Amino acid sequence: MLSCAFRSLMIAADVLKSMHQRIGNKLRDCVMCLALDAFLTCLHVYYTTSAELSEKMGNAAQSESFKKTLDIVQSDVRTWLKMKMALCKSNELLPCLKAWNRVLSVVVPQGFIRDEFVRFISECLQEALLLKRSCEDELVKVYCQNQDLFCSAMLDVLSKHVFEFYDSHR
Repeated sequence: MLSCAFRSLMIAADVLKSMHQRIGNKLRDCVMCLALDAFLTCLHVYYTTSAELSEKMGNAAQSESFKKTLDIVQSDVRTWLKMKMALCKSNELLPCLKAWNRVLSVVVPQGFIRDEFVRFISECLQEALLLKRSCEDELVKVYCQNQDLFCSAMLDVLSKHVFEFYDSHR
């Protein structure tokens, strides 16, 4: 099972890398999200199975190979989403935020992999929003009108950002 999970996560990582190198459109974004879900799910299975086996055998888990792959995938996803944010105009903010929300809503079982990935993407979103100061008014509007569209991790980041903006303009 461990080798199947590892092989599957490597295949999903290859699909992500291939799609990352293509010119963006909705189909590319959809495939990237599906490949990301597959990658993170396989990584979760690999990580938990590896941890269980290591615990039974009494030795440290061999985790360097999957950590390197995770770092590469996170970097590609960060680049993809930050570029999407950098290129979006004020009137395109909602679709852009929906893409971030889709990534933050990963369909991965609760656990270390999900928690770490969501934390990483949340931090990337915070950084991207700081660079998008020209759209602050639109962001407040989108946040107030569309809270029901966003997952809790997305709402945490947006709430913090919007309230900081509001406090700084009192």
